[in-house]
Amino acid sequence: MQRHFMLERTALVGLLALGLGGCGIFGDGGEEELTGDALVQHNIEEYESLQAELEKNRTKAMGKSATEAAAVGNRLFWLTFPTSDASLHSLDTASGAQVDYTFGVGDANTWNWRASDAIVVTASQGGGIQYNAYDINEPGKLLGTLDMPSPGGGIRWYAYAPDGHQVYILESGTPNMLLRWTVGAAQPEPLFSLEEAGMSVGEFWDFGVEGNTAILIESGRIWSLDIAARKATWLENETQATAAQWDAKGVFYLAATGPFLYANDTRTNRDLEAEIAASGYELNGTYNRIHEYSEGGARNGDDVAYIGRSGLFLFDLATGKTRPALLDARDNSIVYRNPVLLENGKLFVQGLVSTTGATGAEGGWYEVDY
Repeated sequence: MQRHFMLERTALVGLLALGLGGCGIFGDGGEEELTGDALVQHNIEEYESLQAELEKNRTKAMGKSATEAAAVGNRLFWLTFPTSDASLHSLDTASGAQVDYTFGVGDANTWNWRASDAIVVTASQGGGIQYNAYDINEPGKLLGTLDMPSPGGGIRWYAYAPDGHQVYILESGTPNMLLRWTVGAAQPEPLFSLEEAGMSVGEFWDFGVEGNTAILIESGRIWSLDIAARKATWLENETQATAAQWDAKGVFYLAATGPFLYANDTRTNRDLEAEIAASGYELNGTYNRIHEYSEGGARNGDDVAYIGRSGLFLFDLATGKTRPALLDARDNSIVYRNPVLLENGKLFVQGLVSTTGATGAEGGWYEVDY
């Protein structure tokens, strides 16, 4: 792609030298108004200049072997696969302390872990299910183990979500029971069924818990569960949700049609893909749609980091404005994917590298100052 561009540029320079480019037109202010190929070339140079300028705001982090990065508070987690088994790592971005965990979290097909601000939990299957909880700050300090009968039916383990030193477990069945295990206790405490809380459960996918609130994804529907009141509320999403994060302002979630925010104050779903498209960002006439939503997404406060048509962008929920954080290379030598945004505002993204002109399959990670 870059080679083709250089040939076009050479031809354009030749035409200009002969006075045949049709672009030496002056406006009323005496400034040259570029048209045709010269205007396109100017816009390309503006894109590449901004790309180079933005790259000054990135620093290498984690390395090419890192994958499946995720945020828990101010801590960044990721996996590596030195063998077919996964290794889990974390970085406390406030203190700079990195932990390379020595306990197993499964292989390429079965890896699983969840963390709170205090513990890391992983589940495994043998004769039954075993949940193991470890100290988040230590490589392999086991704090407690819970054994449960195998669920059968091809289910490896029940969905689980830690909060502090407690682990919530959704025991699927008839009914679907929410359990709470205090790490160190011999058995979990049955709380109530999802049906009792007002949920009509089709296929349960995933959930998370913080304090008194659980956010659940069931058959693609997003539910908010008040644990103390035992009351579940469907957030009326119209397309299947695949991931969610939340705070007091609302629930940010990714769906088949793009990202949404369920605002708690108005009890409405904001279509963020549409808001991003209408945000008014335009680099120039050639690159006037590079900010439009493509994939991924993470939120912290009013900041939403996402992958646009050509790079990593940020959308401000309060102002409705969009701005670029990093731009993809025009020849696809680096293309950004998988943004991760922490509670302290630190932003990480993966840069997929390629020498063929196609989008790369792997690459290193960067911390981005935005």
